[in-house]
Amino acid sequence: MEITLDVRTLLLSLALMNLSLFFVLLIFRSAQKTYPGYIYWVASILCISITFSLLATQDVLPTFLSSVIGNVLAIFVSVFRLEAIKRFAGNNRLSVFNFLLPLFLLPLFYYFSFERPSTFMINFIFTVPTVVLMLQVAWVLHRSHVESPNAASRVLSVFLLVFSFLTSARLLIWAVAPLSEGVLHNATLNVLSNIALMFFAMVFTIGFILLHSQRMHNEVLNLNVQLSQLHQAIEQSPSSIVITDLTGQIEYVNPYFSELTGYSQQETTGMHTKALKSGEMSPAIYDEIWHTIKAGRPWRGELCNKRKDGSLYWEFTVIAPIRDENDQIANYIAFKEDVTERKIAEERLQQSERKLRSLNQELQQRLDEITHLKAELQEQAIRDPLTGLHNRRYLFEFLQREFGLMKRKQREISILLLDLDHFKNINDTYGHGAGDVVLQETARLLQSITRETDLACRYGGEEFLLLLPDMDCATALKRAEFLRKSLQEMSVQYNDLSLNVTASIGLASHPADGKDHPDIIQKADEALYVAKRQGRNRVEIYNFADIGE
Repeated sequence: MEITLDVRTLLLSLALMNLSLFFVLLIFRSAQKTYPGYIYWVASILCISITFSLLATQDVLPTFLSSVIGNVLAIFVSVFRLEAIKRFAGNNRLSVFNFLLPLFLLPLFYYFSFERPSTFMINFIFTVPTVVLMLQVAWVLHRSHVESPNAASRVLSVFLLVFSFLTSARLLIWAVAPLSEGVLHNATLNVLSNIALMFFAMVFTIGFILLHSQRMHNEVLNLNVQLSQLHQAIEQSPSSIVITDLTGQIEYVNPYFSELTGYSQQETTGMHTKALKSGEMSPAIYDEIWHTIKAGRPWRGELCNKRKDGSLYWEFTVIAPIRDENDQIANYIAFKEDVTERKIAEERLQQSERKLRSLNQELQQRLDEITHLKAELQEQAIRDPLTGLHNRRYLFEFLQREFGLMKRKQREISILLLDLDHFKNINDTYGHGAGDVVLQETARLLQSITRETDLACRYGGEEFLLLLPDMDCATALKRAEFLRKSLQEMSVQYNDLSLNVTASIGLASHPADGKDHPDIIQKADEALYVAKRQGRNRVEIYNFADIGE
């Protein structure tokens, strides 16, 4: 039986072949999720299949579909191929002009199909943009090979150049010796050209798949290198790395983890992380860890864990979730840095700080005691230990300051010099203990009648001095009389005895009786001597003139 190979059969074969390639690409896409330019390549294969189907059935279809739409779709095939190759080369910029080109040519196809039918012009209008687009594809593949050498891209670019040359030559031959009208004519050249077109479609599609296969192969090699490097980094890491499932069961540990904890990698497989708990951490911390990582967030903190031999160690730990391709948490990974030495150093530092604070407190306490003792010594140096009144030393320091102030402000000041009458008889009769009690009670009486600005001092054995700033002589005399009467009325209890005393008082004032405090004291002492000579228990002033009531 004789089998005739005609053009219709070739075109239908081309349509079926490209339809088969269309399904192959769908299967290939399911295996390779990151197929660059996939949409454009599938669109080109589908357009080829439709174009050849229209050409094969042009004798039964309207001319507009078979000629005009068929040629426009054929140009779209080249546009889609160019965009697919650009995506493969990493150029994601869309060429709007190339997509509009078939639409610009559609009126020309229509004109030379109906208004002025010309098979040559239709072939010319189809061939020129197709060759231009194929040359662009060859240029993109050439640049891709230069930037990243790939044998498939080099061969495919050369094949495109040859195809462009042959297509151009076919157009020139058509101009010199036109073929019989009708693409379905069984002319030998027409059959051969369609066979060449079938061969080109197969080679070009297979070449494109090889391009991506080569890229996938290179990517797999790169991934293997990266995985090898990552594996080496993890295996040789100076930090512990642990991978667990979602329940905390250990699936992987690196060698340093085994070195640190004492658990071999075989022992840790299937072991739960609970086995590492030291019991020193609060359960709330572990609740916080699980709450954080289950929410998809990393947890950072320090944990005290237990080695296989039971010894404790500290780790700074970062636990993070590992997500799968569906963005679901599949595992947890923990990066652990041994900080035991640092924690020990911190604890020692804290102990030293606590000890230093204790020493500082003790030192401060001793300094306070010394300050207090110093204040007491200073106070003792200016006070009479028996009566508690200021002593003679403090008196002269105070008088020097006070008289300087009085002179500048021209104010008066009075001095009372008091001497207990017959005090020696009390000591001789009742003992020095009784005399001390009398002196103490006299001091309390003086303190009770003094103002804040006044100064009461023990001047000698049984002598007292009362300094009265801002007080004239008349007022001071009244104060002296009040003091004398109070002493006379005072009863001093000593054991079972009730002792009574009187006092002689001498009064002198500034500026009437002197300009300096030694002069005033001397004048007050002279007045005191007069009071004693006049019979004691009385007040005498140095200025014997009448001072009025």
